This record gives sequence, structure tokens and C-alpha cells, in this order.
Amino acid sequence: MNIKNLNKNMTTSILFQIVNIGYGILLPRIIIISYGSEMNGLVSATLQLIGYMKIVEAGLSTASIRQFYDPLVKKDSKKISDLFQSINYYYKKIANYFIVLSLICALVYALIVNSNVSNLYVFLLVSVISLSTYFDFSFGIKFYIYFLANKEVYKYQLAQIIAQVVKILITLIGVYFNIDLILLMLFLSLIVLIKVYILTIFFKREKININSKYQFIKIDQRDSVLTHQILGMVIYNGPVILISILIDPIFASVFAIYSLIFGTFYGFYSLIYGQTLLPQLGHAISEGKKDNVKVMHEKYNKYSILVNLVIMITTIIMFESFIELYTYGADINYYRYTTATLFLGYTFINCLKVPYQTLVNANGDFKKTIVHSVIEVLVFILTIVSLYKMISIDTFVLALLLSSLYKMVSLKIFTNIYIVKESWKQHYFQLISIFVLIIIIRYLTTIYYPNVNSIMDWIINSIFIVLVTLILSFVIIIIPDKVIDRLRLLKNNEL
Repeated sequence: MNIKNLNKNMTTSILFQIVNIGYGILLPRIIIISYGSEMNGLVSATLQLIGYMKIVEAGLSTASIRQFYDPLVKKDSKKISDLFQSINYYYKKIANYFIVLSLICALVYALIVNSNVSNLYVFLLVSVISLSTYFDFSFGIKFYIYFLANKEVYKYQLAQIIAQVVKILITLIGVYFNIDLILLMLFLSLIVLIKVYILTIFFKREKININSKYQFIKIDQRDSVLTHQILGMVIYNGPVILISILIDPIFASVFAIYSLIFGTFYGFYSLIYGQTLLPQLGHAISEGKKDNVKVMHEKYNKYSILVNLVIMITTIIMFESFIELYTYGADINYYRYTTATLFLGYTFINCLKVPYQTLVNANGDFKKTIVHSVIEVLVFILTIVSLYKMISIDTFVLALLLSSLYKMVSLKIFTNIYIVKESWKQHYFQLISIFVLIIIIRYLTTIYYPNVNSIMDWIINSIFIVLVTLILSFVIIIIPDKVIDRLRLLKNNEL
């Protein structure tokens, strides 16, 4: 394992997530206050709609990362160059398909959305926001695939950090001068070109020979990855769009804010664990080092459960005061206890799923796990259909929770059978963390009410809760682990 690159990847991933969280929280807040909840609902629905349109990528990035491992391990420069240029060719075509599809979807969505905003405005809003993805497909994502597969994702993250900082500045300047939302979104979409320029500089230092003549390489398992992506979009991109159509864009705004906050934690967890550890696991599997795979998986899984537990407990206790501060001055009330609790459970289970999904991706088991994704979607749809007469935001969150719970358990069983057999301690850590979280939600949230009148009060209270939950998590996860290892060592010495 390349510890130096691993540390760089971890550090830049954390920094990017901090900046990204800041931007992710800032933008909806500004839109709500400056443009209204309905506009925020439209922007949120548009972003989810673009997520659907990304289907034209057809699983190329995930399959390409997996295919890069073998030539990188063998240091086959010719195949690395051919594969990179093949990926570039694929994405040029994908970008063209995407921009055509985005215009069609923008027109259709503008005609069917339940909104007081004009159809033309909605069409332009969707089209402008789509430009960012178009430029990323055309010029940027090939660098992400290469750097991640080569265990150098920190280079990509540095470019991301700079781009996000520029986005924050542009957003603040745009609101200060009260520019139209479409114009603001256009400026934000163009910032991706800054990221591409930085990545181009980094890539030139890789000394990969890029020739006009190269051997075209077909990417394996694209169809299987595409199937996973289609099924995943039903769950991850569907709720906001359906809420904006079936209920109201205002309620879509509420769902989007909750999804933003809890999704930020999942994104942080997924990025730190998934992106940082994925190439390490992929290289170890390609080299046949199964013992290394087991050690990495169990070590990082244990500590990630601890971090996950601390974040979730702090969130549920401090959420109400945060949402009141965050949406102060908004035109509707955003706090809903049941919605927050369901989102917390969904996010926690989703985070527990990440290590197993990472193992599946590293091992390239895309085709074998399609059935798990199919059943996940069926659980999601059946939950909504069965509760359709009382449909609300909570209906969608409950459907997400139940479907994610199934997927986590099914992938856990699959990886234990086909990839790496976990020790019983991993099961203990997960079960005890779920139990503790339920107890905290049931009892502590009813007796502890943080006194928050400002953002500084909120920060101080949050730090206190983090410290308390960190100690609690350390006691129930780390100390038992050390005691068990010590007893096992003493027993082995006696034998």
C-alpha cells in the first residue's frame, strides 16, 4: 500500500468535502432567501433530472476504473495510453448525446412541472445547469478515472477544491449584484472549465504517451454497470422529481434541504471511504493479496463506523436548531421531526453499505450483484405504492430507508461469501452502533434541548455533543476491540 498517496488522498478528500459542504449549504440557503422556496425546489429537481440524463454515460467511469487496475499494476504504459484515449473517445460521444438529451428533457419538464414559473424560464434553467455536466463529460471526467485508478485522486481533488472556492465567490458576488438566477447558474456551470485546465496541467506530468494512432479498447461490463446506474437513479434521483410533480415544488424544496444535509454526510463518508480505499483494494485484488484486502476492509470499516455513529448522533440532536437557523427568513417552515428521524436512519444504513459496495466495485462484481439492485428498487416502489393514499415526503424517505436496509444486508452477505470473510467483531460493531443510535433517538432527544440563539451557540453545542458521543463510541467500539485482541493474544501465548 502506498501510504504517502493514501494520506494525500485522504487529506484532500476531507478538505474537498469541507469546502463542498460549505458550498452545498450556501447555495440552497441563498436561493431560498433571494429567490424563494419554489425556485430552490426547481433547482433541486433540475439537478436530480440531470442525474437521470447522466444515464448516457452508460456505466463507463466505474467499469473503466476497474479496467485500469491491471495495466497499472503491470506498468504497461502502452495499454494505459490506449485505454486512456479510448475513454476520451467514449466521453466525447457521450457529451454530445447528453446535451441533446438535456434539451429534450428541459422542454418536457418545463411543460409538465407544477409551478408558477413560466415554461420558458424552467427550460432555460435546466439547459444552463446541464452545461456543467456537458463540459465535465467532454473534458474532465477522463482525468478523474485515471487519477482515481492510479491511487492519485488527490490531484483531482485539488482541482475540485479550487473550482468550489471559485463557485462560492461567484455565488456571493452574483447575489450581491442581484443577478438573475439563470445567469448565476450559467457562471457556475462555466467554472468546470477552470477545473479542466488544472487537471490538464497535472496530467501532462504523468508522461503518458498520447498518440494520434492508438489501439481502441472496449470497456468490459459496461452493460452491467449501466443496469446498476439505471436502477440507482430510480431511488436516488426519483423522489425530488416525483414530489415536485405529484405534490408541489415547495415540498420538493423541503425534501431537497433534508437530502442535502444528510446527503452531505453520506457523500463525505462515501468519498473518504470509497474513493480513498477503492484503488487500494482494487490494486490488492489485482495482485492477489487477499490478506491485505481483509486487513484494509476491517480496519477502515471499524473506524468508519465510529465516525459514522458520532456524526449521526450529533446530527439528530442538533438538527432542529440548525434547520431553524439555516432557513430563517424562508417563506415556509422546514422542520419536521419524523422526516428528520427517517432521514437519519436512511443515511446511517446507507453509510454502513458503503464498505461492501466498495468491495464489489473493487472486485468488479457488477453483473453478479444486479439482482440485489433490482430487489432494492422493488422494495422502494412497493413501499410508495402501498402508501400512495397517504403520500407525503415521509413516504419517500421510508421507502429509501427500507430499500437501503435490504441492499446493505444483501451486499454484506454477498461480499462475505465471495470476496472477504469478515470477523465476527465487524458484525458486533455494526449491530451495537445501530442499537446505540436507536436508544439515543428514542430517549436523549426528548430530554436534551440545546440552547441555540446564534450560529456560535450551535457550534459550541455541537462540539460538546461530538466530544460526548466520541467518548461513548470509543467505549463501545474501540475498547472492546482492544480487550478482545488482548485476551486472544494471552490465550494464544498460553497454548
